[in-house]
Amino acid sequence: MIPLRSYARCVSLPFSATALVALSLLAACNKKQERPQRPVAVVQVVPARRATVPYIIEANGIVTPMQSASVTAQVDGIVQSVDFQEGQEVRQGQPLFHVDPRPYQNVYAQAAAVLARDSASWLNAKANAERSKQLLTAKVITQQEADVNLTSAATAEATLRADHATLEQARFNLENTIVRAPISGKTGSLLVKRGNLVRSGGTTPLVVINQVRPILVRFAIPSSQLPLVLQYGSGGGLQVAAVPGGIAPPTPPIDSFAAAAMTPVNDAGADGAAFRSGNGGNGGNGGGGRRGSKGGAGVAGGAVDGGAVPGADGAASGFGSGPHAGGNGGTAAGGIPAVPNTRAGAQAVQQQGGLAGERLMGKLSFIDNAVDTATGTVQLKASFENGNGRLWAGQFATTSLHLFDQDSALVVPAQAIVTGQRGAYVYVVDRADTARQRGVIVERTAGGLAIISSGIRDGDRVVVEGQSRLTPDAPVRIRGANDAGGGGGRKGGRKGQGQGGQGGPGGGQAGPGGQGGGRRGGG
Repeated sequence: MIPLRSYARCVSLPFSATALVALSLLAACNKKQERPQRPVAVVQVVPARRATVPYIIEANGIVTPMQSASVTAQVDGIVQSVDFQEGQEVRQGQPLFHVDPRPYQNVYAQAAAVLARDSASWLNAKANAERSKQLLTAKVITQQEADVNLTSAATAEATLRADHATLEQARFNLENTIVRAPISGKTGSLLVKRGNLVRSGGTTPLVVINQVRPILVRFAIPSSQLPLVLQYGSGGGLQVAAVPGGIAPPTPPIDSFAAAAMTPVNDAGADGAAFRSGNGGNGGNGGGGRRGSKGGAGVAGGAVDGGAVPGADGAASGFGSGPHAGGNGGTAAGGIPAVPNTRAGAQAVQQQGGLAGERLMGKLSFIDNAVDTATGTVQLKASFENGNGRLWAGQFATTSLHLFDQDSALVVPAQAIVTGQRGAYVYVVDRADTARQRGVIVERTAGGLAIISSGIRDGDRVVVEGQSRLTPDAPVRIRGANDAGGGGGRKGGRKGQGQGGQGGPGGGQAGPGGQGGGRRGGG
C-alpha cells in the first residue's frame, strides 16, 4: 500500500512537467521574433536640378543640291574638245565642250548673204513706192499701178525681217557649238568623250552639274511636331544643325549649369562635391574592359574632363586590351554625358571610336504643303552655305531642328528612369538613406537628360545606378569615391592581371584595385 504523501508526489510530477512545457511555449510566443536584417544596397545618386534645355527635333536627312542641271547638246555634230576635268567645279557660262562648228558657220554665212540681197531689194522697192506716191499725186499713174509698187515694198520689208530671224537662228546654232555650263557647281562623271557624235535633244546628257554652294538638306519630321514648327518658325530663321555622314550626334549641348549639376553625389560631402578641380583624393577608379585578352592586362580608362560618359555597368570603364576590349570609359560614379559649353566646342563632336563629325549650321527654308499620309511625316528642307564643301549631294546627314529653349526645366539623367507596369518611376534617397519609389511623368528626353514634369522636386537625390537591387523603402548607402575602386577588368585573363583604374576628372589618385582588382583579377 502506497503512502498518501508519496502518492500525491507521484501524481503532481506529470502536471508539473506539463506546466513547464506550456510556460516555455508561452514565453517563446511572447518573445519578439527576430527577422534577418535587410542588406544595405550601395547606390549612386544625382541631385535633380533645374536647367535650360533646348527643344530639339532630330531626324535623318539627305543632302540635296540646290539645283541640278543635265547638260545636253543643242546642235548635232562631232565633239572636238572637252574643256574641263571630271569632278571639277565650274562657273556659269564656262565652256565645257566644243562641237564641230563648220556646218553652222556655212549656214550663218549663207543667211548673212541672203539678208544682204534682200536688203538691197527692199531698198529698191521702198524707192519705187515713194516715187509711186508722188506720181499718183500728180495723176501720172493710176491707183492700181501705185498699189503694186507699195505692195512690192511691203513684201520686201517682210522678207528682210525673215532674213534677220534666219540669221539670228544661224548665229544661235553657231554659238551652241560651244557647250557652256548653265549653272555654277560641281561636275559629275563625263558621259561623252572627244570624237563622239552628239545630237540635239538627245536623252543622254553630256555631264551633270550639281550646285553645292549653297546646298539643301531634306528631312522628315512627325506630323505631330508640325504645330510647334509652324508656331516657332513663322518668323523664319529656325536653326538646323547637320552632321554629314551621321558619324556624330547633332544634339546641341545643354547649358553649362546643367552639365555641372548632373554630377554624382558621394557620401563624403555635399551634393556635387565630388569631382571638383584640384587634388580630389580618390576621384574614383576607372574600370577596365569587360574582359582583358588572354595573357594581357585590362587597362583602366580615365574620365573625360568636364563630364562623364557612363560605362557599361555605370562604373568607370576603360579599354580592355585584346579581342574582348570593353567600351570607352567614364567616371567612377557615372554621371551624364560630357558636353561642351561653347558654340565653338559644339562645332566638333567626338564620336566613340575616334571618328569626328563637324556640325554645320543652317536655316530652315522650306516646309511642305501637305502631310505624307503613308508615313505621317512632313518634308522639310534646310539651306546651308557649305563653304567648306563638307555636305555632299546624296549624302546622309543627321539633323536637329532647334525650336526653342525651355527655361527652368527639372532634369535628371535619363538612366535614372525606370519603367514598370504602372509607368515610369525613380528611386529617391531621403535623409534617412532610405530609397523611396516615386512615380514620375517624363515630358521628353534631350541630350541624355530626362525632363520631369511631376513626381520629384528640385534637389531630390535620385538613384542613377543600382536601381535593380532596390525595393521600395530599402535602406541604401550612397557610393563614395573609394567604392568604385579596383575595376581593372571583370576578367584580367587567365594569365593576366587586372590593373587598378586611373583617377577621375578631379586629379584624384588611382584607387585600390591593383593586381587582380575588379570582379575577377588574374587567373
